[in-house]
Amino acid sequence: MGTAETLLKRLSDEDGCSIKSYSHGDTTALTNIAIELDIVNIINRYIPINQKGQKPIRDGLTVGGTFLLGAIGRACRPTSKMGWYNWCERTSLEYCLKSSFKALDSQHFWDQMDFLPLESIPKIEEDWLKGLPSFDMKVWILLENTIYAVEFAYP
Repeated sequence: MGTAETLLKRLSDEDGCSIKSYSHGDTTALTNIAIELDIVNIINRYIPINQKGQKPIRDGLTVGGTFLLGAIGRACRPTSKMGWYNWCERTSLEYCLKSSFKALDSQHFWDQMDFLPLESIPKIEEDWLKGLPSFDMKVWILLENTIYAVEFAYP
């Protein structure tokens, strides 16, 4: 290992080594829970098909995928849609999901939200709640604002 001086030199930029830190635990935990609960597919099930007979995809993401990324961002570091990517690039999301999210600006999120019919939200909530027993949780209260519906649960 050497002296503190040698270690400091080895870890500094003087020898060409640079260190970058990424947030990983919270984004990975939330992504894994969303996969277990099948959140993306549940949301996508209620997105109408377009004139070509397909579900809308923008910047390589389905509507459900976009909602999930927005929710993960909101849970980990509440920020505006415009500031979402600034937060994302400090996480391991792009690496873990093997995708680039550089194109996800505020307009991307708003356009994807326009595809979700409001009357689908209660159906999505019902489908999502069906998966909660596997987590041995009880629903406590539902809070809703005009952008997100958030379930709060306790063990």
